[in-house]
Amino acid sequence: MAKDVLAKGEAERIKEFQVMIREILTRQEERKEEVASKLKNIQIEQREIATRLKSLLAKGSRLRIKDLKSMLKDFRMERVRAAKNWQAMQKKMTQRRNGLR
Repeated sequence: MAKDVLAKGEAERIKEFQVMIREILTRQEERKEEVASKLKNIQIEQREIATRLKSLLAKGSRLRIKDLKSMLKDFRMERVRAAKNWQAMQKKMTQRRNGLR
């Protein structure tokens, strides 16, 4: 009888452990997707920067400081927007993780 009680308790702990592992794997997959998305966005931004710089260089001697300043301002605004989006996503993921506990 005591063996049965111990075995039942052990089975319940195993089930709880399996649930916990699934939750951890789910969170890990979410983080993986989050990082992949951010890396993809960075890559897109880098291509855009390269394209715009090539365009400016193609102007050669016609390159104006105003064009360069405008481009840098655009990049700064994009970085600020991306940082805000990143913070919002982190906050959302933290809330989700806290909700799973």
